[in-house]
Formats: sequence, structure tokens, C-alpha cells
Amino acid sequence: MKQDLFAGTRTPGPPGDLRERVLRAARVAAHEPAGAAPTGRRVNRFDLAWVTALLLLVLCHALLSLPRRPSPVVPAGSQAGTERKELEKELGLKGLPMVVAGRDAGRNGDVEKQFIEELDRL
Repeated sequence: MKQDLFAGTRTPGPPGDLRERVLRAARVAAHEPAGAAPTGRRVNRFDLAWVTALLLLVLCHALLSLPRRPSPVVPAGSQAGTERKELEKELGLKGLPMVVAGRDAGRNGDVEKQFIEELDRL
């Protein structure tokens, strides 16, 4: 039981010839001309996949951020216009707004009341 339990967890020491290898590499590098550039890095498949994914994300962002065109407005049908004109002629009303459908419910309610009052007067 005198064995050290944590002997395998210690950091190993450097190799004995490390100093000589480093000094030799430094001498070789010192004798090379200063303008010599290191060789280029090769591109692997992971780099290509990463660049492709990045470009795809940029393209999707650009397409989604474009302003959307509003849907074309369909003009009121000529039939509805002619019916409104006929009704105005028959009732003798001129320029009274007709309530068809709208977003402002309070205003539409007031217009409907005014229209019913006008019909009651006739």
C-alpha cells in the first residue's frame, strides 16, 4: 500500500532532447531570409462547409429583411358603386356615406345611426 495512488495524474516532464531541438530550429530560422513567408494553410472540407453555411445564413437574412410588397388593392366593384348611386337617387339622399365595412366601429355606428334617422324622416 506504499504505491502512490495519484502517480498517473502527474504532468509528464519534457523530453530530454527538447532543448537541443528548439535551439537547432531557432538557428535554422535565423539563417533563413526575412522575406520568406510560411507556406499557406490548406483548406479542408470543414472550412468549406463552414463558409458555405455562413454564406447561406447571410443570404437568408438578406432575403427575409427585404421589405415585402403590400398586396394589391382591389378597387370597389362597379356593381357596388351603381347600387349606391341608385339607392341615393331613390331615397333622395346626396353624398351620404354608406356603411359597408370598416375598421373604425365607433364611426361606423354613428354613420349607421345617421343613415337610419335619414330613412325614418322619409
